[in-house]
Amino acid sequence: MPGGNNEDKLTAPEHAILWSQYVNDSLAVCILRYFLNHVKDSEGTFLQTMHE
Repeated sequence: MPGGNNEDKLTAPEHAILWSQYVNDSLAVCILRYFLNHVKDSEGTFLQTMHE
């Protein structure tokens, strides 16, 4: 960023934390998407539990 100072830059550990959180969140989305598309709930107990 032009005119910025050192206080505006992220450190390596801060980058690592942000990247790790991004990867974890992306994985969670993929797993939930797979689960919702492939798991059969013939009795409807999952949806019933989610709405309680």
